[in-house]
Amino acid sequence: MKKENMNNRETIERVEKTLTRHFRKTRTTERLRGQHQRVKSRIDNIRDDMKNCNYDLNTDLRGIHYENTPTKTLYKSSAIEGELMRVAERLEDELYECTEQKYDINKQIRDLEIEIGEVEYVFDQLEEEDMELIQLRYGKEMTFREIANRMLIDSSTAKRKKDKLLIYLATEFGYH
Repeated sequence: MKKENMNNRETIERVEKTLTRHFRKTRTTERLRGQHQRVKSRIDNIRDDMKNCNYDLNTDLRGIHYENTPTKTLYKSSAIEGELMRVAERLEDELYECTEQKYDINKQIRDLEIEIGEVEYVFDQLEEEDMELIQLRYGKEMTFREIANRMLIDSSTAKRKKDKLLIYLATEFGYH
């Protein structure tokens, strides 16, 4: 009997860890989406900077366009052109780094979404009240007293429901 109790406790702890990780991954995904949006905006700004410098960004051809004919003095033209090329190269380097960062973030989001999706599939089988209890306990990390007040039930009822849910989820996650 003690061994069975120990296995149940270990299984329940495993489910609780799964739920805690799930909600942590969900928060991480949201944070990464915000980061992705900022990087994407930075990429757009870099491209605008390149255009404003009259720097043409093509994959096959890189060049500087002059609106007016440059002055005939070779020295001034070379210095200006050299500085513009240095600025353009810095912008290209920054664009490359931001693009790499964007792809890395996309990959992280995709990987997390796959893991989140597996748990969400099981969550879709739950009733609304059960899902609310899970979200409050593991997503918002509320105490049973806070959960009881929110759901208008007794805290011992909240604990009992949680225990039943964890046993059900252990079966659904394949832990039994």
